[in-house]
Amino acid sequence: MIRAFYVLASVVTALLALALYVAKTEAQSAQQRIARMENGIVSELSQISQLENELAYLERPERLEALSRVHLQLRPLSPEQDMTFAQLSGQHLGPNGAVLAGKARP
Repeated sequence: MIRAFYVLASVVTALLALALYVAKTEAQSAQQRIARMENGIVSELSQISQLENELAYLERPERLEALSRVHLQLRPLSPEQDMTFAQLSGQHLGPNGAVLAGKARP
């Protein structure tokens, strides 16, 4: 009877040791996966920060103004171009949408 108890205790001890080894191995692999994911997150956050800085540089108003002057030939409105709705209602629009001064509506 005592001999069967020792055999059973040895088998249980061996099974527990095997289970402990498997759990330890799985925990180590999980820690490695977590470390890789954390490194990936740090890398992605760094890239996001870099892209946000680049976007802030590209959206600078003085840069956009210079580009619009070069490529779009846009200029600020002159005071003569500014008018109220009442002034506009007394004028006629031409075929291309331009205001024709001095023409009354039909």
